[in-house]
Amino acid sequence: MGRTISIGAQSFEFIRKNDCFFVDKTGFIKGLYREHRYVRNGKGMDE
Repeated sequence: MGRTISIGAQSFEFIRKNDCFFVDKTGFIKGLYREHRYVRNGKGMDE
């Protein structure tokens, strides 16, 4: 069976024990912040 993509896992221990993928989104979030593309309540801040 393939590996699981865990959504919302809060512990690296869980991710490792369950052989899940981990995607580091740090760079993505920094880019959003730099470009002032914020999202609140599912809508862009300028909507």
